Amino acid sequence: MKKEPLEFLSLADPDLSKSLRTKMQNLNHPLDVETQQMIVDTILWAISIEIDLGYTVFRGFEKLLLSKNIDCIPVFNQKVRVYASTGASLGILIADLLPMVLLSKENELIEQFYRTVHRLQAIGLYILHRPLKSFGRVLQSGDHSGALQMLRLYSETFSKNLDYHQSKNLTQYLPKLCESLTPKKRSFQIKQMIRLIRINVDWIYKCEIGLKKGLQSLEQSALEQFIDMGIQKYQFNKDKGGLFFSIGSEVAKNIYENLQTSVQLSSMQDKLSQYLHARVGTYVNIRPISQLSKKFQVSCDEILNDGQCIYLPIEMEKFSDKKANETLYKQLVRWEAGHFEWGTYDFDLEKLSNRYSDISLNNFQTQGSDFYQFFSIFSKKNISEDLFTIFEHARIRFCLERYYPGIVRTGIPVFQQIILESTSNKIYNYQSPLQLLYNTLALNMESKIEDQSIVYKKMFIDIIQKSIAWLKDKMATVETSAALVCIYYADICEKLIDNKNEYIRIKTPLNRRFQFNLLEETIDKWEKPAQKIYQSLKEKKIKIYKSDIRKLLNRQQGRMSIKDLQQLMINKNLTESLNEQWLIKQIYDDKEINSLEYNHESGMVFRYPEWDAELGSYKIDYTRVIQKDFFQEVNNQYENTLAIYSGLLRHIRRRFEMLRPEGHKILRRWQEGEDFDYRQLLDYGVDRKIHKTPSDRLYTKRVKEYRDVAVFLLLDLSRSTANFLPNSEKSVLNVEQDAIILFCEALKQCGDPFSIAGFTSTGRHDVTFYMIKKIDEKLTVSVKNRIGNIAPLRSTRMGAALRHASFLFDKISAKIRLLIVLSDGFPNDTGYKNDYAIKDTRKAINEARSKGIYVKGITVNLSSNARLDDLYGKGNHHVISDVSELPDRLPHIYHTLTKSS
Repeated sequence: MKKEPLEFLSLADPDLSKSLRTKMQNLNHPLDVETQQMIVDTILWAISIEIDLGYTVFRGFEKLLLSKNIDCIPVFNQKVRVYASTGASLGILIADLLPMVLLSKENELIEQFYRTVHRLQAIGLYILHRPLKSFGRVLQSGDHSGALQMLRLYSETFSKNLDYHQSKNLTQYLPKLCESLTPKKRSFQIKQMIRLIRINVDWIYKCEIGLKKGLQSLEQSALEQFIDMGIQKYQFNKDKGGLFFSIGSEVAKNIYENLQTSVQLSSMQDKLSQYLHARVGTYVNIRPISQLSKKFQVSCDEILNDGQCIYLPIEMEKFSDKKANETLYKQLVRWEAGHFEWGTYDFDLEKLSNRYSDISLNNFQTQGSDFYQFFSIFSKKNISEDLFTIFEHARIRFCLERYYPGIVRTGIPVFQQIILESTSNKIYNYQSPLQLLYNTLALNMESKIEDQSIVYKKMFIDIIQKSIAWLKDKMATVETSAALVCIYYADICEKLIDNKNEYIRIKTPLNRRFQFNLLEETIDKWEKPAQKIYQSLKEKKIKIYKSDIRKLLNRQQGRMSIKDLQQLMINKNLTESLNEQWLIKQIYDDKEINSLEYNHESGMVFRYPEWDAELGSYKIDYTRVIQKDFFQEVNNQYENTLAIYSGLLRHIRRRFEMLRPEGHKILRRWQEGEDFDYRQLLDYGVDRKIHKTPSDRLYTKRVKEYRDVAVFLLLDLSRSTANFLPNSEKSVLNVEQDAIILFCEALKQCGDPFSIAGFTSTGRHDVTFYMIKKIDEKLTVSVKNRIGNIAPLRSTRMGAALRHASFLFDKISAKIRLLIVLSDGFPNDTGYKNDYAIKDTRKAINEARSKGIYVKGITVNLSSNARLDDLYGKGNHHVISDVSELPDRLPHIYHTLTKSS
């Protein structure tokens, strides 16, 4: 009996044969024997060349069988054999990509794929891999148009007369550039790049710079117009053209700004965050919607709010006018701020039950947040969520009308326009039965219901009248919206919803809606401790609402006192059995308590925010700084250093003696004064003689001279300062110690008040700030002993240390306050590295400068690094690569900074 084709494959690999048989059995029509034989023969042939090629060819056939596109199998078979015959590597690449290309069913894409492969193959196999792999990823993502343009770009580029190095560089550069483009704009952006490549290959690099500067925000016609202008002006001038396409010239910048209509979120993020902070009173993060986890399945154009962050589109291009798009960003944030200001996320089931006692709340889940428990009551979750959105958006509108009527006056027309456009301008032809309700209550749109049924009209009028009366009440809360859901849910499901068809959800402006599974994640952080406190107080017969506890824990990031609790209690006289230790155990687990406990005698504790540049906002009370006095073990380090550097010390003392004020200073050329300025009297006489109007500034003044400078020296005590210098028995910190001692003597000589502190860290909960010398403390033996005991400790969470130093220094009254940071590198700690740490430190420096504190960095034992400009700001730091020069350089730097004060 003749064996079936798959039995031959089973002899080579039983697993492949079994998998292939399963796919064939799932087809609508059985595969004929000839096609089966062809598939098996090709797989076996590929395995005989190289095992990886065989498995890749098998996976290609498998994809085609799974998609039930039998007509593509002969084409795939023929092409794989052709390309694999020239080499296994090319065969593997084609077998991997060709099924996706064939399944696109786009002839133009398929033909361009073959042409591009042929073009690249002619140059050399080293060209093929990166560009085609990148093309495959874009095609797999669903961007067929962008993938087609990528193939055209490759063909056009490698048709040029390029040398080996140019070709090699472009095979890495072009794929990376294409993949970095926004998917919805990728196709037309690559199309414009192709135009540039045809004229000058080098312009592609300039174009990438231009895209980063803002060209990526231009719409299709605007970008085409920009490229047209550049080509017309500079087609025969490579350098000027490059400057134009990189937006490096004023001409290009002006043209770009005139063409731009969309707005990037990053350009407005700081302003929007500042507005939110000013209005709400707490830091609310503004984040791009792209940062949301994929599991929430949101589109890039949605507006979401999780109770802690507002998620906005990364780019706003709803309107063809830039100003209108900026205004839309502002309006969205103004309306979303209302949910924080009027307590949408403070929902409490117990408050709902107490306030609306006639509403029965049965059969709800007992686990999860109050929102989760509330919506578990309803069998049709989408309808209940839509009803809540309608009533809560309406409540916020009424609150805005009461307190911020200007926001409603400018915002409502914009939202109405968006809704009209999204429903094709047919205001009454809505697919969702609840759309009219949303438009009327939330957006104040005209309600014409003539085309609706009598049942709908009656119910619609009843809902509108009752909900307006309830939601307009000054005492209305989020529980009011929830109560209205409970009242109308059953009737709406029974009379308005077609149970035969799937329910279609309401449309809101830019999909502004509540994502309750997202809310569940953010609320969960303080839900458990709030529940523990609530339950414990309930057992003690103390009346308090869980939502109030959770709100306070969230606002104060877990810090709460008995006094705070008392303010929330309804019966405030039952607090005898409560103490701080009990409260700490309710909020934190045992592990957290061990890390947070400290002895009040060993240090004062402070909390500071930390800046997250990626989020564009602060993490409130994120770091914990413990201030301690440095230990004072008796040592002779101070005196020994003075003896070693006696010659340098005499020189420093002479220079700093000159900084001390001499007493009085004579000011000349005054209209009034204590004595005549004889030089001016001579000029007066000469001017009279030559008939010139003389000056009346003939007097001198004697004023007392002051030098009003205070300095704070902040030392990095990180572990890395223990490194020894080449050919020396001294460590980096030993040399810093010598420099500090000489610095103290110099400051004592000129009389400037000064403070010294060191810092180290082990994570955000343990930043230790050691006071070595307080500003009002004299240079006593104790202070000298502390300086002599300076030693390398742990890590460098510089932002927290700078904020605490600024806090202490801000209490000092001086005309010039100079904060000098002495470090051997960049900030580094657990979860605090690279860009994140640098940007937080820079933010802390800017905060200090806003208080009138000048911050200067001195970095030792490090070669000049451009990133120091990012850390301290250009011109605000000094690098001493040879740390042995520090004892001489530190006083010199200070002298230079303050000599004119």
